Amino acid sequence: MNKITLHIILASILVFRSCAKKQTSIFLTKEKAKEANDQFFKGIEFKNNAKWELSVKAFEDYLLILPNEAAAHYEVARIQREQLLIPKMALMHAKRAVEIDKNNKWYGLEYARCLGANNQWSQSIKQYQALIKQDPAWTLPLLELSETCSRNGELRQAIEALDQLEKVNGIDPYISRLKQELYIQLKDLDAAGLELEKLALAFPEETDFTLQAVEFYLGTNANQKALNLINKNPHTPESQKAFLQYKILSKDPKAHPQDILLALDKALDMPGIGIDQRINALAPFVYSENIQEEWKAIIERCIEKTLIAFPREAKAHSIAGDFYALNNKTTQAIESYLNTVQLDPSKKVVWIALLGMFEENPASSATQYFDLSQEAYNLFPFAAEFRNQAAQALFRMGEFQGCIEECNAGLAIVLDDPTIESGFYLMKLFSYAAMGDQKNALVQGQVMMKKINIMTTVSVLQMGWINAFFSINIPGLEDQVIVLINNQIPGYEITLHALRMQKGENISESEFDKNSFFDALNAAKYFTEKKDNNTACKFLTEAKKKMPFNTWLNQINPECP
Repeated sequence: MNKITLHIILASILVFRSCAKKQTSIFLTKEKAKEANDQFFKGIEFKNNAKWELSVKAFEDYLLILPNEAAAHYEVARIQREQLLIPKMALMHAKRAVEIDKNNKWYGLEYARCLGANNQWSQSIKQYQALIKQDPAWTLPLLELSETCSRNGELRQAIEALDQLEKVNGIDPYISRLKQELYIQLKDLDAAGLELEKLALAFPEETDFTLQAVEFYLGTNANQKALNLINKNPHTPESQKAFLQYKILSKDPKAHPQDILLALDKALDMPGIGIDQRINALAPFVYSENIQEEWKAIIERCIEKTLIAFPREAKAHSIAGDFYALNNKTTQAIESYLNTVQLDPSKKVVWIALLGMFEENPASSATQYFDLSQEAYNLFPFAAEFRNQAAQALFRMGEFQGCIEECNAGLAIVLDDPTIESGFYLMKLFSYAAMGDQKNALVQGQVMMKKINIMTTVSVLQMGWINAFFSINIPGLEDQVIVLINNQIPGYEITLHALRMQKGENISESEFDKNSFFDALNAAKYFTEKKDNNTACKFLTEAKKKMPFNTWLNQINPECP
């Protein structure tokens, strides 16, 4: 007898034995036995290679020979439910597997799953309950019963299943959080908090569990429970105790803001307080509009402690920059924002804040302003606001040709932002006029007149000032400017002075505002033309204080020191 013949006979015996207890005995010829076994093994092989349709076909061919083989029905049910997503067909096979062999718990589990896949939740629950009764220590059906009950809206039943699972396995973080979520859905916050507390006390050395429970209690205004839990766990770090005591105080509506700040200040002396915890605690104070002056020193101290603890964290320097900017500490704000973008240059909002400090402070370094603007638009090439900043920097240096080039580059990419677009046009208009290029200044002015409807009233007034100061005489502009002046639009006096100067009217020194850069220019030009160099130079000096890097200013009165 050769090996192949022996294999066929043994396979035939195996098939017969596997079916003997489950169906009427079927006598198979050697050929049928071999065919049946070949189909079963093909089904397994195709399944292992993720060839799902071929696997099902092989098992179905096997079932044509041995229709009451539970294992084949089980394999087909699993593939049809999990892979082929045909739950109705899967359910038929799963049910048949259970009918053939009621004692096989895996067949019963698949039947429960197939019932659920067909949205037959009540029947699925009953099947899971039967499996649990069959083997109370089997945790898998307990977990799946909980999920099924939850989907069916039976939340209390879902929790009971998890309670039973917990009795078998003990307290487990995953199960505790599932129960907490279910209690939250039931709006039973006390029970939800208790689940987290039980977890924290079951694993006292895992202090994150305690912190999560405390945070939950604080979020539900159960402040005393939070404090009690902190004291129950001897492993809670002193730093976290101090920080959580600050948080508890911050939740007390009767607590004075300064006391809260002092508690935060004390907590931040401790190591172990994370950067996000610090930032989240500081933010409400840094950005509040109701912070009193005497509290600012405490906030600044907290920021300094955060910077010392996290010198390489961009967000620490960023919030420091915001605090200094909001409190008019320009030098410190610029330094903090510079540190931020050096650590994390991808933060566009910080670049905007940094360059905004230069924009609001014309006396700051125009060269540095330009270099930073270039760095920003190299990082964000389609952000027109950074081209605008670069143009402003060149404008402040009196580099008018470069300013025009930056404006052109910005106008090529600006989209739906009339303020930035108007800024580019105004700088171009001023630059042409300041260079003495009246022809291009007039052309630029005519281009702007076509877009005057999208310009703000302030921009139109500024355009009117440039037109009058440099005597460009843009057609149709003065009439519109006069309307704005008559309506006393903010800033109208500066443009009015330029118009009166153009018309040769007399203006007294006291009428000019030396604190305005452009009105100081008005006065410097006016008194230069009146041959009153002392007064002209006095106003020109004020203008230079506001824009010290602009070499063009010397052209207004070359005799001024």
